[in-house]
Formats: sequence, structure tokens, C-alpha cells
Amino acid sequence: MSILLPALAAACAAFCLWLIVRIVNRRERWAKRMLTVVVGVPALYVLGFGPTCWLVDRGFLAARPAAVAYFPILKFIYFSDSSASKSIEWYARIGNICDHQWTTSRLFDAAGLTPWASTVWPQSMRHDEAHRSDDY
Repeated sequence: MSILLPALAAACAAFCLWLIVRIVNRRERWAKRMLTVVVGVPALYVLGFGPTCWLVDRGFLAARPAAVAYFPILKFIYFSDSSASKSIEWYARIGNICDHQWTTSRLFDAAGLTPWASTVWPQSMRHDEAHRSDDY
């Protein structure tokens, strides 16, 4: 697994570079659309994390479906101490109306990332129903 992620990143970078060369040299429309998709979809995925956290905080979305959809980002925030993870966590918290720490803790718990509660809380049915963060 440690070699797979860098290999995929290098392949994606090479593919984007190849598309840029196609766009510049041949001015092909399909290459422009493909580059937009390749860059835009991951950007929209990360940008959608903040509004999802805000919906969980306000009680419009249950914690478990959000944790399943955004598990890679939650795992990155939970295990990383980089400035990128702190920036994503800050973005997730700026729209919260309740305690800013509590919503991300709910999502970590629903994703099964909290080791102290992994035997009880992730199986809790409370993660499958939408409720406000201050109703816990």
C-alpha cells in the first residue's frame, strides 16, 4: 500500500500533463473537458466536506452516511497533523452552530476512528438518525 499511493499520484500527474500537452498542441475539446473532470471532481469532493459537516451539525443529515462518504478525508484529518488537515478541519468547523469540536468528533465516531469508543458507539443507532449536535 505504501508504494501504491505514490504510483497512483505519479500516474495521475502524468495523465494531467499529457492532457495539457494535447490541449496546448492540438487544441482538442475533449482533452479540455477531461482535464476539467480530472481536476474538478476531487476538488468538489473536498469542497463538499464543509457543507456536509454543517448539515450534520444542524440535524439535516445523519452522521454515519456522511462519515461513510467522507471517510478518506476524516481519516486524513484524524491521523495527520499537517497544515492541510488542519485547514480542512477548520473549513469543516466554520459553519457549525454548536460546539465546533463536537461535530467532527461525531463524524470520527461514526466512522469508527475513535479507539476508546470503537466497541460501543459506532454500533449506536444514533449515528443513523439526523439530529442536531446540541441534542446529544
